Amino acid sequence: MKFDILGFCDEYLVDIISNNDKWINVSCPFCGDKDNLGFNIRNSYFNCWECGFHTIRDFVAETIGMNPASEEVRKAYLKYSSKEEFKTHTKMLDALKKELTDIRNDIKLPIEASKNISMKMKKYLESRGYDADHLIEKYRLMDTPNLYGNLQRRILIPIIYNKKIVSYTARDYSGKSDLRYISCEKDLESIPHKSILYNLDNCKERWCIINEGIFDCWKLGGDNCCAVFGISYKQSQVNLIAKRFYSVCIYFDNDKEAIKQAQKLSDDLTVLGVKTIVYRYNRYEDAGEIPVDEAKEIYEKLKSMLVEAK
Repeated sequence: MKFDILGFCDEYLVDIISNNDKWINVSCPFCGDKDNLGFNIRNSYFNCWECGFHTIRDFVAETIGMNPASEEVRKAYLKYSSKEEFKTHTKMLDALKKELTDIRNDIKLPIEASKNISMKMKKYLESRGYDADHLIEKYRLMDTPNLYGNLQRRILIPIIYNKKIVSYTARDYSGKSDLRYISCEKDLESIPHKSILYNLDNCKERWCIINEGIFDCWKLGGDNCCAVFGISYKQSQVNLIAKRFYSVCIYFDNDKEAIKQAQKLSDDLTVLGVKTIVYRYNRYEDAGEIPVDEAKEIYEKLKSMLVEAK
């Protein structure tokens, strides 16, 4: 979601120190530095050379002297946030959904895909703490056990939307491939997988946990957990979340870039009226590596927070 930094600064008398096609620099209201707070025009975030990364919502709150969670901050943020992107992407998503209703069959999966699951694939899933049989049945997983074709020894993961397989991704379990994931070619997808969310069909409530990846989603239990296929996301995914859910918890991995993207997604959803929580778990860098029992406890904790936020 784009933010009109120039319009905001004009209304609230914030001096623009410098301005080019990539960055706009202003005085930092957080640490008092005169010209080191830069606004990244392309990705809509702030970074200060002295005190680091800041979200738009925090900048707005600090500038007008209000709590970031206040209605005044939300209104100021909303006033200078672009609605055109939201309208455009919503129309695109509605058009894709209408198109999808005319599709009667699943997409054709690769010739390498097999429903006969190898012990190697099962052992890989079990080594990561999953109940292999449960995952295979619930998510319609397939195997590519042979050493031929483009997909060799991979877990083929169908991407299902409105009960139809619209795309897929395939995760290496041999440990021998340089590419961990190989996804369906764009011209073979019924709907672009980066315009939707993984596991949306299993989300029946008005709250949801948004994960970075598919394995994170599985580890937390699957129901009411979605994945955006990596830390980057598209506006159409933001719109879809906003249309489906009242409150969400964004739980990405625990590295610097993922944390930044999680907060940015929270800001984009907040503008559209979604109540958001950004959750970090410092004991593990990757949510998919958390032991099952621990993951269940985290899921129940997040669930109670989201239900309470409704």
